[in-house]
Amino acid sequence: MVPAVTPANITALLHRQIVQNHAAARREDRLCALGFEPIGSPPNEFAAWLKAEYAKWGQVVRQANLKVE
Repeated sequence: MVPAVTPANITALLHRQIVQNHAAARREDRLCALGFEPIGSPPNEFAAWLKAEYAKWGQVVRQANLKVE
């Protein structure tokens, strides 16, 4: 994650480097063993997914009246 104001060329560079780094089988196997599912979605897809998840779980938190302690 980077701030929303990060220039697109920097975001694209970071995305390429992260996907390349995770492509190494050893790293991917380790991430999977830790319960992660490396996907490597483009930044715009990740942003859309994150926005949808925030809305979905925000609604759950509000309906359940959950509070941070």
